[in-house]
Amino acid sequence: MLSILDGLYVHWAKTENPELVEMVMLTAFGESVADQARSRLFDPAHPLPFANLEGPGGRKQHGIQGVTGHG
Repeated sequence: MLSILDGLYVHWAKTENPELVEMVMLTAFGESVADQARSRLFDPAHPLPFANLEGPGGRKQHGIQGVTGHG
């Protein structure tokens, strides 16, 4: 799926409250999505990174069949 995998980086940091930090980061991500890009999303109400199915405001509608994982 990711043809540019060798050019990607994983950044991480230790935290005492990973759930809170994840929601803060997902909220910041969603707020930074441009209106033009948001309007083209399958679920414009939940602009999350491609691998995230849940975030602030609930589970995004994605149109992918057979997705059952939670958490």
